[in-house]
Amino acid sequence: MSSDNERSLAQLPDKTVQSIALLARGAAELQVIEVDEEPYGVYYLHNSLTGVTERKQALPGPRRYKVYNLTDLAAAVKAWEKGGALVLIGTASIDAVMDERQRYEQWSDKIQMHLRATMQYTQALELQVCPQWMGQRKFIDWLRIHMAGTVERETIDLFRQLKSSSQGAGAAEVQTGKESVARSVHKELKGATDLPEEITLKLSLYEELADEVYVQPVRCALSISLDEMSFCLMPLAGELTKALRNVQALVQGELDAACGEKTLVLCGE
Repeated sequence: MSSDNERSLAQLPDKTVQSIALLARGAAELQVIEVDEEPYGVYYLHNSLTGVTERKQALPGPRRYKVYNLTDLAAAVKAWEKGGALVLIGTASIDAVMDERQRYEQWSDKIQMHLRATMQYTQALELQVCPQWMGQRKFIDWLRIHMAGTVERETIDLFRQLKSSSQGAGAAEVQTGKESVARSVHKELKGATDLPEEITLKLSLYEELADEVYVQPVRCALSISLDEMSFCLMPLAGELTKALRNVQALVQGELDAACGEKTLVLCGE
């Protein structure tokens, strides 16, 4: 035994040390015997000290079920024989703990519905942390492909019609959203004099919650660099958090109505 373990035992009360010793000796005297003819989970426990052999039935392990939509999740919760489930709506999954009194996770029966973030939501989250400037063609393709369905076609057409012209030379000064150009430089974006400073995305957050009712408006700031002929779209502060909370509230209301009074539905992990 290591010196660390010796010091740990020395610090325990004598009664506790005696109990540990008895348990260790008892474990050495017990033998588990499995018989092929018995059903799965049945075993025999032989005590060599007393000579007694007992037939035992192992308790079933915790159940782990996965569903793929809210309708099946609510149906599974209602059909569970115990009742009184706790449902937690998180950011990556919805978990139904079927007996909240069994707080140790390894013994709690659970039903889980994974929530997979859409490509559009993932892109918006990345832009919030690390804004990206894109050239005209790349920006149009990004809106059309990676952010498909979030922007009106008319808005994308505005960027297709843009043409840049410049005269003179000089430096540009970045202001809110767009650039103001010094007098020595005359540069404009032809065909887009009314480009908005904000674009509202119609964002679906999760693949499993694709119905129109879950689509959320997310306001984004549009920045334009005339010198580079590049664009940057960035969600305004708090917009993505608000969208997430709205979706969670919608799911909470739906599960509250579908699961019944015995089930507690909360937003959290």
